[in-house]
Amino acid sequence: MYAKVESGSITKYPYTLQDLRTENPNTSFSTAALENADIRTEYSIEEVAAAAKPTQNPGWVVAEQTPTLVGSTWTQVWTDTAKNVDDLTADEISDTPVPVPDLSQGHMYVEGTPELDGVEWKQTWVQKYTGWEHARQLAYGMVETQIEYIVENGLEAWQTKVAEIKAAHPKT
Repeated sequence: MYAKVESGSITKYPYTLQDLRTENPNTSFSTAALENADIRTEYSIEEVAAAAKPTQNPGWVVAEQTPTLVGSTWTQVWTDTAKNVDDLTADEISDTPVPVPDLSQGHMYVEGTPELDGVEWKQTWVQKYTGWEHARQLAYGMVETQIEYIVENGLEAWQTKVAEIKAAHPKT
């Protein structure tokens, strides 16, 4: 890898043989021109030392930056940056257990916005009130359960239980 360096700063990176030929249209260069130290010196081209690319973690972006001068050697630089939450895919978000909702009060949990927990994106959960209708449905139970209650306790007992459920979850 090569870079064009003028006045101590990189002006073009990466710098290729095609760049050299484009900048110098009246000069013929061999395919190995950039490997020649004299040509690199004459045209202000510096060799850039490779640096190991970091492993990309889920929900992060690894990107190459402009090389920096380390001692007397231009060296490749990498950054590891967290993605924006809107750019995440489902497989980049760690599952977190859904909290146990208080169903008797008509609450449930829905997915919230993922949050970055240091290095890892984690799913968050938001408690949501589902309304009096849902709370009543949960309190009544399945039809089979209601029939069983009536058979075992009588219709009047069921009517008393229904009145208690309606009092606990009034229409709003």
